Amino acid sequence: MSRNRSRRATQKQAAGASSVHTGDSFQNLASRTGRGAGSQADGGSYAFSPISRNQRELEFCYRSSWIAGQAIDAYAEDMTREGIEFTGEIDPDHSEKLIKAMSRMQILDGLCSTTKWARLYGGALAVMLIDGQNPETPLRKDLITKGQFKGLLVLDRWVVQPSLQDLITDFGPDMGKPK
Repeated sequence: MSRNRSRRATQKQAAGASSVHTGDSFQNLASRTGRGAGSQADGGSYAFSPISRNQRELEFCYRSSWIAGQAIDAYAEDMTREGIEFTGEIDPDHSEKLIKAMSRMQILDGLCSTTKWARLYGGALAVMLIDGQNPETPLRKDLITKGQFKGLLVLDRWVVQPSLQDLITDFGPDMGKPK
């Protein structure tokens, strides 16, 4: 037994064997000690710090951590690595021409980049570039002729800013969404 313990034990025996609880009002709220101060866990909370709203921090994470890079890249690269196989009643010559055109226009590379950016940034678009079509109007497939498709334009979520002032007002599933 240490010297201090034995002295306290002797003092308790001298004062009587029973201990008395005193109700003082000592509080130290910073260290969460004292009457009514709660515990240290009571002072904890989760802060609002959405990392997905910081583009630069997301890019640093992607470039500096191989784990983050793999989590983003593996899915997109697995999805586009083997290419596309056309099935059904399509002429094999047409199928081969489509595959060559897709390779020349780097369609699979664009889809891979779109998927990577969507996973990294929380959103991305692949815009079809069709000569003669206004991207602000609905696509009119009947007006597209041979040679008008020029490829894909990949945009991350920070480049595309929808107007929240001009919303769809017609009743339906798109009501309240940007036009």
